[in-house]
Amino acid sequence: DWGPTLRFYRPSGLHLPYCVEDLITVLTQVGEAKSPEDYPIDGVIFPKFEHPDEVSWVCNTLEQIETRLGLIPNRIKLQILVESGWAVANIADLTRRCLPRLTGIIFGIADYAADLALPEIRFDHPVCDWARAAVVNSAGAVGVPAIDAMTVNYPIADPNLSVTDNRQRILNRLKECFNDTLYGIEMGMKGKWVGHPAQLFVVMLAYQAHWSSVAM
Repeated sequence: DWGPTLRFYRPSGLHLPYCVEDLITVLTQVGEAKSPEDYPIDGVIFPKFEHPDEVSWVCNTLEQIETRLGLIPNRIKLQILVESGWAVANIADLTRRCLPRLTGIIFGIADYAADLALPEIRFDHPVCDWARAAVVNSAGAVGVPAIDAMTVNYPIADPNLSVTDNRQRILNRLKECFNDTLYGIEMGMKGKWVGHPAQLFVVMLAYQAHWSSVAM
């Protein structure tokens, strides 16, 4: 029971040979023996987009799947991961090609830093802030949320540390995620990806703290 939670599927990028087969297999087979009203996937989060023609191909494929399953046009929504130099350079065109399916633009900091050969994955790196601003601008221009990157220092224990030291390590990493969330909010981000369940708690706490202060 997912409740009101939206259910998105994230396939592999188009550069991998099994991406197309996976995309078509998952989206068609989950709809078998179900009415269009009960189709269980709300959208696709697509990684590694770099060029507008890639977006057009995916949107055309989604349209064909909708026709095959009897879904209304644009029933399967789309969010894009921006995680390369080319993606940032083409972000305006990528965004246009996604409409009207687009429901969010997500910044992927780890792959972006690797693609540009930055010396480290640093949340507040000036080049990452420039990319973050591009995401916020494009998302805001079409009225969808900009979603910030994960904090990659997950709150997990180190087997070589004592219980006391691990407790402090986890608390420090949760605090880092909380601060990163506030940083993204100030940049205009409307949400944040997480890679660990405990991070979800502090992200929600940060947004609650921010909007509570705004309301006051």
